[in-house]
Amino acid sequence: LLQDAPWICYNGAEGRQQGCILYQNYIPASVLPEIIGRVLDQHPDATIGMEIDDLLWLNRERSRPGHYRVADLRTVAHLPTPKVLFFSERLRELMTILEPPPAGTRLMPSGRYQFTQLMASSADKASALRVLLDRWGLSTENVIAFGDDVNDVELLHAAGIGVAVANALDSVKAVADRISTSNDDDGVALGLEEVLARADKVTTNPSLALP
Repeated sequence: LLQDAPWICYNGAEGRQQGCILYQNYIPASVLPEIIGRVLDQHPDATIGMEIDDLLWLNRERSRPGHYRVADLRTVAHLPTPKVLFFSERLRELMTILEPPPAGTRLMPSGRYQFTQLMASSADKASALRVLLDRWGLSTENVIAFGDDVNDVELLHAAGIGVAVANALDSVKAVADRISTSNDDDGVALGLEEVLARADKVTTNPSLALP
């Protein structure tokens, strides 16, 4: 049902609809060879992932679901990519190698797992959403957004109604207008049902307003 709907991908670094790329905000290719080479040399037990043309390239085998290709990432570091992932059991040590990030990029450490992501400094879901909304003549006030992790903070803050599920990170809950039940307890579905039910009431009684 969602194949024809617009997608915001790669934490907001890309927007698509029906297979067509509407928006891109990739990492400057010129900065990748140096930082990837630095991590490979100084933190050799790290796992590095590059998303290239919808395929994940890794520097080593990794027990994870999905498809990926193992390669010497130095040979593909010059290719356009929306994000680079760095995994390590010694994440704090890895972060000292990555910081400060290269010009034009930013680091997005996970709030849940031992990895961080490198993105273009201006790439986030809210920015990509605004590009799509501009095409339709709408604003972020017309948006209901749901989230749970660090890559959702800007989106929930920008949305007309931002909803965090109950198991979201505290940083996500802090910018949310509402807290729903957890994703395991149908938090998104229940949140949508509540908002749509209120919208129906407003249609029949305009004096009501969404809180």
